[in-house]
Amino acid sequence: DDANKHDYGTNPFNDDLADAGYEITVIDYGPDGVKGTDDDFSTTFNSSFVKRNNNIIVADEIDGAPLPNDGKTWPLKLVGSALTSNKQRVGSIDEIVLTGVPIVADATISLEQGWNFVSVPRVLSAGNDNATIFANVNREKHSIWQYDAAIKDWKRVTETDPILPLEGYWIYSAGNVEVPLQFDTGVIRTPPAKALAKGWNAIGFSDTEPATARDTLLSLGDAWTQVIGHDASTQRYETSIIRGGSGNHADTQEMLPMKGYWVYLRGESELAAIGA
Repeated sequence: DDANKHDYGTNPFNDDLADAGYEITVIDYGPDGVKGTDDDFSTTFNSSFVKRNNNIIVADEIDGAPLPNDGKTWPLKLVGSALTSNKQRVGSIDEIVLTGVPIVADATISLEQGWNFVSVPRVLSAGNDNATIFANVNREKHSIWQYDAAIKDWKRVTETDPILPLEGYWIYSAGNVEVPLQFDTGVIRTPPAKALAKGWNAIGFSDTEPATARDTLLSLGDAWTQVIGHDASTQRYETSIIRGGSGNHADTQEMLPMKGYWVYLRGESELAAIGA
């Protein structure tokens, strides 16, 4: 946020993020101002060391203009005894490279030990929208699966396959782990929809807040008959929710974010997302 001014006395630091331990490389292109020549100088620090360290230059200009040296409105301190080498001190910061910065999650899938039936509630951001989001999950050599209702068969999910809203995914985890999600912030697109076949379909819940089964499946009209979730903590299916049902089967019961569900249809239909 180079264009923003952090007045004296405010606290712009994110200590938790700094403690995560990513790498910060500060690069000076040298007197010739050209990247990649012999007079370049760079030095790398761990974020946990840089945090609140008064001996490191974090930035020395805003939008190309030097920071005002008035002691009050500097967004970041301009001291730098730690930024030295045998040949020069960093005179200007031409580039800052961050490596290994942890994802700041918009939402999180919480996996339990065993099989989990999960989904994503929105379109994921580019670069964080395929099965590599599960890379840190110890699956004990189990594949990730999704069900193709059109051909009534299972499909193995590869790491390059997209992870899409309205889809239900089966993933095994050796222990409890959280999977961070980043949502796409673009708004010029239509909300997702998914064509469903007659019979059982694996679907995902498409919002970040719970909603009743009646509301969630409204776009299916009277085509759907029942929906069944999976409880990863017990490794058992939940009580079915029946369209027009009552008691424990009432369709006023909630469906939940990040979960996958089985839904049975009497004929082909299209499920529209309830969130965008």
